[in-house]
Formats: sequence, structure tokens, C-alpha cells
Amino acid sequence: MSSYIHTLPINTSSEPEKVKKKVVRIWTTREEMLLIEGIKRYGINNWEEVASMVPTRTKKQCRERYLNNNESIYHRPWSQEEDNLILQKRKEIGNKWTIIASYLEGRSPNDVKNHFFGRLQKVNCIKEETNLHTTNIIPSELSTLQSIFKPVE
Repeated sequence: MSSYIHTLPINTSSEPEKVKKKVVRIWTTREEMLLIEGIKRYGINNWEEVASMVPTRTKKQCRERYLNNNESIYHRPWSQEEDNLILQKRKEIGNKWTIIASYLEGRSPNDVKNHFFGRLQKVNCIKEETNLHTTNIIPSELSTLQSIFKPVE
């Protein structure tokens, strides 16, 4: 894997001339090997120690690299039970993704959050809108609508 650097502009103020640049570096093979060694030695709950094995990366970068590339976390489809649990827990406790993820085996908080905002929120909003529209129709209006809109044959 080759390593290269590119920058992303980050404007942290309302003044356009004060744009900082964030350096984004591709992980090298050596860094990945050091990360794996650190995880083997210290486990996945001690990112400070793991990062000490990879001097060119922070503990946050090490943790995110692991979570974003761990096949058991990201490469299995979401089940209906997981979807229901996410919706239920979010209704109970709000956007506390770390707590919600603790109820789901093999799912990171970021994974749960992205799944909710990427799919579940849209699907849930559509269901709620559909329920609102259909529950507001009284039976006499329904028969009138059915007589106006006949099925296409």
C-alpha cells in the first residue's frame, strides 16, 4: 500500500481567510502491522496502549482504523431484530449510540448511528407518514375515494 498525503480544508471560524488544513494520510503496511501487534498485545479496549505501538497515529485513529476494517463489525447484514431494537432504544434514550450499540453484538456506536440515519430514520418516517395519512380518512371518505380512483386493469 502506498502512502500519500492530501489535505482537506477545515474552516473553524466564520472568517474565510482562517482556513486550516487537515492532513489525511493513508495507512502504511508497517502501521497496519504495528496496529495488529498492539491489538494482540493490549486488546481492543486499551487504545492508548495500542497507539503507543503505532507512534505515527493517535489512539482515535487506531480505534477508527480497527472499527472501520473489522469484518465482524461491518460486513454482515442488519437483521429486523437489530432494526427494531435500535428504534426502540433510540425512542427510550435518544441518540446515545454507545449505549444502544452495547445491546447489539458486533456493532460499533458509529455503525449503529450511520445505519439509523442512513436507513432506519427514512424508513421509519415513511411508515409514520403513511399511518398519519391512512388514519385520518373516515370510512365515508374512503368509499368516495374508492369510487373515484378505480384500479387499473
